[in-house]
Amino acid sequence: MGKKRDEWLTEAAVRKLAKRGKTDAEIGEALGAKRCAVKAMRLRYGIPVNTPAPRYKCDAKKVAQLNAKGLTDRQIGDKLGVKARLVRRTRQRCGIPCVRANREPRDFGLMRLRELVRRKLTDRQIGDILGRSAHSVRHFRLRNGIKKRTRKK
Repeated sequence: MGKKRDEWLTEAAVRKLAKRGKTDAEIGEALGAKRCAVKAMRLRYGIPVNTPAPRYKCDAKKVAQLNAKGLTDRQIGDKLGVKARLVRRTRQRCGIPCVRANREPRDFGLMRLRELVRRKLTDRQIGDILGRSAHSVRHFRLRNGIKKRTRKK
């Protein structure tokens, strides 16, 4: 028969691999044990945890440079090969302001909206002009009591 578990899964072996920066899963794979067995031994003997390195890193300097050029988080993510969510977290962590692509500020102004409604444009057309969705235009219009003009027959 093979070796008993106590012979190959020893505190010394786990400590040695943990010192090299291996995770529980990597230690288990090297010693032929399950991750949970390695974790139990590590906890029992007070061996510190090695967390895996982050899979993706986002360079804050590159994010700041591309953001200064006016690129959105999605465009920056495409250039750096990461997701927009990671770019946004990096930007927020470093205090880099948000760039909105071809959009007016959130409050697109009652006067402007009233003027566009008077020109008998649809919510979708107004949204295209303002860089917003038709739904947000409709919501803003209704919230501020601007009724849509009906066409007379």
